Amino acid sequence: MSKLTWTVADIAAFAAANDVMWLSPAHLDRFVERANETAAAGRAVPRMASRFVEPAHVFQARPTRAS
Repeated sequence: MSKLTWTVADIAAFAAANDVMWLSPAHLDRFVERANETAAAGRAVPRMASRFVEPAHVFQARPTRAS
């Protein structure tokens, strides 16, 4: 499992790419904390080895309407 973490430089680049240039250094620090917490939570979600062995209820498709 990857232990990659976000850095202030990563968040600053993300903010610049999304035209969010008004973030202060305190905002960036807080953003880094939240991004790392979110990434850690995502890594804690159990994953199946293949989408073909996932439980059927995970995959749902809406029926298409006939035209």
